[in-house]
Amino acid sequence: MAERCVVVGTGPSAEWVARAFAARGAPVTLVRPEGLCASSDALEPLVGTGLDEPLEVAGAEAVLGAWVDFEPGLPALALGGRVHGQPLSRRAMLGALSPESWDDVTTAWARARAHAGLTRLVGGGRETRTYADWVARRVGVPMMERVFAPYARKRLGEPGAVSASEARRIHGEGGAWRARAPATGGGAVERVCARVRELGQSGVTTEEGVIEGRVFVDVPPARALAWMPALREAIGAEVRHLECWDAFQVTLVGGDGLPFLTHVLDGDASFYRLVRAGMLPGRDAWAGTVTAQLVVPAEGGGTDADRVARVVEGFRRLGVRVAPEDAVLQRFVGWHPRAVGPHLARARRWVEAAAEAGVQGVGRAGQHASLAPIRVVAHALDVLDGMDALEARRRHVEPPAPVAEEEDVGPVLVRR
Repeated sequence: MAERCVVVGTGPSAEWVARAFAARGAPVTLVRPEGLCASSDALEPLVGTGLDEPLEVAGAEAVLGAWVDFEPGLPALALGGRVHGQPLSRRAMLGALSPESWDDVTTAWARARAHAGLTRLVGGGRETRTYADWVARRVGVPMMERVFAPYARKRLGEPGAVSASEARRIHGEGGAWRARAPATGGGAVERVCARVRELGQSGVTTEEGVIEGRVFVDVPPARALAWMPALREAIGAEVRHLECWDAFQVTLVGGDGLPFLTHVLDGDASFYRLVRAGMLPGRDAWAGTVTAQLVVPAEGGGTDADRVARVVEGFRRLGVRVAPEDAVLQRFVGWHPRAVGPHLARARRWVEAAAEAGVQGVGRAGQHASLAPIRVVAHALDVLDGMDALEARRRHVEPPAPVAEEEDVGPVLVRR
């Protein structure tokens, strides 16, 4: 009989991992620590955008949903208190900036485009390692600092710490994304709500006893180390900055006229993206609504009512009509890894040390990476099959970037 898999986590990706293991025939226990228990039904109607990378992984459709035909079109951009279609004109961009900055912005933009065009012809150019590098190379440093840096901080973390591959995934072509129908299958999973005491090679120790099996964690590294005293002593100082913020989705009736996605570049808005989930096949129950997505520190202050009120105010400033009285709020604990400092090196250190201690980091929090759903499943299954922890991370979390990626030297388009 296959060894039991014990998955510890509270977010959607922990659910995907557990169901993927069960679909492979393994007995699975999903432990929701600190009493944060939720059924798989809580993942519907929407996690993120409902789109996914078009990778084929055996059995993934039962866990994540089947592919469906859907053409989302280019997202709109909310900038300068207005919603604009794409491609975004220079006039629209400058309209969001103070007139005294126009000369600096247009000059830097023209130079960035000329330099990128020259690089395509003769080769060479600057190394592009971070989000800040990638965006500045296309629109210049002033536009990056005034428009795109606030967006990055709302969604990802510090622009100088976010990887260039993440910038390309969001703003560049970065591969087509496809829609999925709501998931209907996956293997049977035993779910337990328990106070975790310790993680180790033999299983998970809770207040109620020991759950034996292979241990997989999808919680922020600092939190996992609280259950691994020896490892905390060894690497705690290195990985304590690997934070994961909570994701909130506020769904309201309204949003007529908006496209499927709208990215909010205005820095004073509390949310970074709007989604019209009812446009997706299989989401008919959410027709006529719009969902605002935001991230909040795990220990962030304020109440749910405060968050809804700030979202409603943000809609008002954009001129988007919504009905605030029937707001639906969803919270996904530890969903958004934050890029601060040398987080990639720290995450690799955590993954390697945890694996040596018999605990595998999986999911978005366990890998400290903004993985697409299919990447969560593919990575976890490779680890289940015995792939080395760092090799699995290199394959799915930090794959080599394409050598040639200068195909888009014009205005940045926010695609994801």
